Amino acid sequence: MIEGYFRPLLNSVLTGVGCIIVTVPLAFMAAYAFSRYKIFGAPTMYFWSLTCRMGPEAAFIIPYYIMMNRLGLYDQTLSLILCYSLFNLPLAIWLIKSGIDAVPKEIDEAALVDGASVSSLLRHVILPMGAPSIAAASILVFIFSWNEYLFASVLTGLRARTITVGLLQFVTTVGIRYGDMAAVSMVALIPTLITVVILQKYIISGLTLGAVKG
Repeated sequence: MIEGYFRPLLNSVLTGVGCIIVTVPLAFMAAYAFSRYKIFGAPTMYFWSLTCRMGPEAAFIIPYYIMMNRLGLYDQTLSLILCYSLFNLPLAIWLIKSGIDAVPKEIDEAALVDGASVSSLLRHVILPMGAPSIAAASILVFIFSWNEYLFASVLTGLRARTITVGLLQFVTTVGIRYGDMAAVSMVALIPTLITVVILQKYIISGLTLGAVKG
């Protein structure tokens, strides 16, 4: 009987969902600002946000560990949510911005002329029309959070470890329990497979938005 894998599996689900809740709304607001407002230095800030995603994780693990330890967040799911949100935010901004760029600005102007506020414009116009890119960003953020190992292995102990770290319990001093490891790995694939199958059409359209835009 396989024991002790349910808690890491639950931690992975909570971390992935929490990362979506934190990352996607922030990315949506930032993407709209980058797409619609001519802010001084916006192209530079946008490029800088993308370069933050290119940095190696090993370069950030020690300072992040020290910071989380001093804040009392070591072995807490919240520390992983904050960490993954930080690294996935540039990717989410890039994807959602592509979706917003595909929405003609004339639609924004027409809605504002009709008396809509900016918040109403975002909720009732931009959000529905940018749904494919938002769905694609949400799925990729969840998958990247689900599969991450380095930060999860350093920032967690027994209480908040995720399924990627939990699989190591099957590596023992007397050998590797390959059968149990394979069984738990298949169970760990189910959430991502279900998500991808249900939202597959949004992934394709979200990732290709703006690809042929002149």
